[in-house]
Amino acid sequence: MPSDSAIPLLWHFPVSHFNEKARWGLDWKGIPHRRKALFLDYVPRAFFRTRQLRLPILIIGGKAVADSTRILATLEERWPDPPLYPADPELRDQALALEDFFDEEVGHPVRTLLLGDLWRRDPARAIAMSGALEARGFLITAIRPPTVPEGTARLRITLTAAHEASDIDHLLEALASITRCQEPI
Repeated sequence: MPSDSAIPLLWHFPVSHFNEKARWGLDWKGIPHRRKALFLDYVPRAFFRTRQLRLPILIIGGKAVADSTRILATLEERWPDPPLYPADPELRDQALALEDFFDEEVGHPVRTLLLGDLWRRDPARAIAMSGALEARGFLITAIRPPTVPEGTARLRITLTAAHEASDIDHLLEALASITRCQEPI
């Protein structure tokens, strides 16, 4: 049995798409690891280990790797099986471009929608937002109690390989428009 220091340690925020990406990579590859959820007290530790202030950070083999994309690249290098990306170079480039698109263009607006003040985890708001999105041509389901616990109502956004980048752009525009609305929906 490896010692605790030999097992990779992931410093992360529980609610972050970047952190979730690193957790998924570790889980997909079946890599035993430990997780430490950090809060605002992480700043000095993160800066000391990596000279930057963002999470996630994976401590592996005595080194700290910051940035979810770099973490996945490190996992691929150290544990190539099962792969996270296609072997075909063209498909791999497409997968990496899609990953970057979701990191930079999709993740932030979706997280803002789910965690922002306008959201409030209210079932009536989730239903209203679902209806407003349907009126704009999107079938986005409101998930609310009793399906989820009280205070955790949300929208279920499901993307498939059939969606084009323009579909996602239109959805993000619709979400931004609805969440900027000052009046009740």
